[in-house]
Amino acid sequence: MADLSRVRLAAWRAVPDFTTRRRLSVPPWFLLPGLIALVVSAALYLTDVHFHPLHGADLSMYQAAAQALRDGAPIYGVRWNDLPFTSPPIMAVVMLPTTFVSHATMTTAMLVFGLVGTFVALLCTTRVLGHNGLAGRIGLVAGVIALMLWTEPFQTTFLDGQLNVVILLLVLADLAQSDRSRFKGVGVGAAAALKLFPALFVVYLLLTGRLRAVVTAVGVFAGLTAAGWIVEPGASATYWFGGGLDSHNVVLDPRFVGEQALQGTVARLLDNSTHNGPAWMGTVALVGTAGLALATRAQRSGFEGMGVVVTAFVALLVSPSSWSHYWVWIAPLALVLVDVAARNHGRARTLAAGLPAVAMVPFLSWNLDEPQPGPMGPVGLIWTDNWSSPMIRALVVDAYAITALALFGLAALWLYNSRTAAAPLPAPRLVGREAPVLAGQRPGPAEI
Repeated sequence: MADLSRVRLAAWRAVPDFTTRRRLSVPPWFLLPGLIALVVSAALYLTDVHFHPLHGADLSMYQAAAQALRDGAPIYGVRWNDLPFTSPPIMAVVMLPTTFVSHATMTTAMLVFGLVGTFVALLCTTRVLGHNGLAGRIGLVAGVIALMLWTEPFQTTFLDGQLNVVILLLVLADLAQSDRSRFKGVGVGAAAALKLFPALFVVYLLLTGRLRAVVTAVGVFAGLTAAGWIVEPGASATYWFGGGLDSHNVVLDPRFVGEQALQGTVARLLDNSTHNGPAWMGTVALVGTAGLALATRAQRSGFEGMGVVVTAFVALLVSPSSWSHYWVWIAPLALVLVDVAARNHGRARTLAAGLPAVAMVPFLSWNLDEPQPGPMGPVGLIWTDNWSSPMIRALVVDAYAITALALFGLAALWLYNSRTAAAPLPAPRLVGREAPVLAGQRPGPAEI
C-alpha cells in the first residue's frame, strides 16, 4: 500500500513537450520576408482604414451594455445601435473599464490589440505544431498575418470592434502550455465563460485525456459565471434561465448571410427561417460527433495543432449562431496547412503546398460589388449578391461551412494515409513519482 501511495497516473503531455514525430525547424531566413510582407500589408490596410473608417458598432454595443451595468439599468431586452447584448453577464463586467474611454479610442485600441493578439496567438500555434527556431517562427507568423489582414473574418472583426481575437488568444495560449502545467485550462475556461462556443474545447480536452485541464477549465468557467451572478444576479437569471440562450436573440432569420454556422447553412438550403429545427439538430449531431472523433484522432496521432483547429471549426459549425467574423480561426488553420505540407515528401508535398492558398480563397476580402463611400463595410464572397447562377450563389454564401467540411474530409484522409508515419500516442501507464512521463517517451526541449 505504501508503494501504491507513491504511484500516480501519468499526466498526458502536450505535443509541444512530447511527440512521436520529429520537430520541424523553421529556417531563420523566413524572418525578413515575413516582416516585410507584414509591414507592406499593414500599411495598405491602414491606408484603406483611413479612407473607410472602422465604425466599431459591436464595440459600441459592448460599451453601452457595460455602461448600463454601471448605471444599474437592464442589459438584456435593450438594443444599442439596433444591436442586442447577447453575451453572458460576465462579458459586461469585463467590459466595464471601456466605459471610461471614448469609443474612438477604444476602436483604435481594439485594432492594435487585434494585430498584437493575433501575432501572439499564432506564435503559440507554432509551439503547438512543434516548430523550432524563433526567428523563423516570427517570420512565418508575420507572413500569415499579412494575408489575414485581407480576409473577411479579420476585416469584419476590426470593423465591428469584435472580441474574436481575445477568444483566439485565450484558447491558443492555453493549449500551447504543457499538460503538466497547473494553469492549463484557465484560458479555455475563461473563453467559454465569455462566449460559450469555446466550451467545446473542454470536451476536446476530456476526450484526449487531459483531465486536470478539464477540471481547471470547468472551475474557471464556474467561477467567472458565479462572479457574473454576484455582480448582476437579475441579468444572470435572465440570461441563463429567461431565454438569453435563445438563438432568436442573436439573429431573427438564420438565412442572413452573416450567419455562417450550420444553422444558417441548413436554413438557406431549405429556404426556411425556423431556428433549431430537426434538420439542423440531425446535422449538428453528425458533424459534431464526426468532427470531435477526427480531432481526437489527430491529437492521438501526435498532430495536436490539427486537433485544435478541427475542434474550433466544429464549434463554429455546431453553435446555434456563428457570425462570419468568428472565423478568425483561419489564421491557425493556415499554419496547420503549411505544417502538413512541410512534413510531406515528394508528390504529396507538392499537392499539399497548394492547399493553404486554395483554402484561404473563400475567406478573402473579394469586393466584387461596387465600393461605397464612407465607413467600411463587410466585404467578401459571402456578402456578394451579383451572381447570375443560383447554384453558384448558394455555394458562395455557404463557402465557410463548405470549406470546413471539405478540410475535415482531407484531414481524415491524410491521417489515414500517415498512420504509419506518426503512430498514436501510447496510453498512459502507472509510473513512479520521480518519472511522471509516458512509456517510451522522453521530455523534449521546452521553447517559447
